[in-house]
Amino acid sequence: MSRPDEHALTIRVVPRGQVADALRLVYCRMEGEQAAHYVETLTRGIDSGEIPGAGLREAARGGHRVGAVLSQVQPGRTAVIWPPQLAAGEPIETAGLLLADTCAWLAGQGVQLAHALLEKVDRSIDGLLRKAGFTPLATLLYLVSTEADFPPLRPQGTLEFDPYDPGDHHRMLRTVQATYENSLDCPALDGLRTMEDILAGYRATGSFRPERWLVVRQGGQDVGCLLLADHPQDQHWELVYMGLVPSARGRGWGREIVRYGQWLTGQAGRPRLVVAVDAANRPALDMYAVEGFRAWDRRRVYVKVLMA
Repeated sequence: MSRPDEHALTIRVVPRGQVADALRLVYCRMEGEQAAHYVETLTRGIDSGEIPGAGLREAARGGHRVGAVLSQVQPGRTAVIWPPQLAAGEPIETAGLLLADTCAWLAGQGVQLAHALLEKVDRSIDGLLRKAGFTPLATLLYLVSTEADFPPLRPQGTLEFDPYDPGDHHRMLRTVQATYENSLDCPALDGLRTMEDILAGYRATGSFRPERWLVVRQGGQDVGCLLLADHPQDQHWELVYMGLVPSARGRGWGREIVRYGQWLTGQAGRPRLVVAVDAANRPALDMYAVEGFRAWDRRRVYVKVLMA
């Protein structure tokens, strides 16, 4: 009777009881404390069923793990992927097979757009992602403003801020759509997702409450939006998105919107307001710098369209 080929490669969902070990491989290049936090949090989520375990997949030879990859489906038909990591001596082709398997599984879950956010990108990971159909999208700069920068009093100006009314969802949908026209933030994403999917992704960021989503008005007209979210575990608010319609740009209103967001953050008792900005969007970076924001991190973003 012939014995199974011990060198044959098998790609499968990580078995129960082996989740933590597989996650340690996924995050093997991350700094110790941060990696341990991710492993602990995700293991607990997968073991409890809160996070689908099918997104954690491994390559095995003869029953031994030689590679692992993690993906998480997110609202708005998107997913984030932590690229495959391999055991020493395993050929890079195995990572490509893991990525292909993961993308096929995500497409089967109805995911339209997969993305990877990477702190460090070397030639090997860049080549792996490109070969798998991922395209470099942007470098994101993460900016932070602290309470020392927040206005002590409600900012005075010509703009009015109306809280989002779920009963008039189309108003917010229409306003955000208008602000996307000729936007300098990740323009390569234009047209890849529906506005409903985009808003679903925004809504899933941090802790959502309708009163933190604001339609900006000037002279009786809707001219922009300000979407904020709370992150209680990190003790900060996030400026998830802000924008102005094309006819309202160049008048200093962006700074007025940002100051209002800073003031609201302070009123909520949070000491920090954070925002992610496309590094190529120089006007936005200059505006945030004037209002006291400073860079504290950056990520390279790669995306792949899985289904039209």
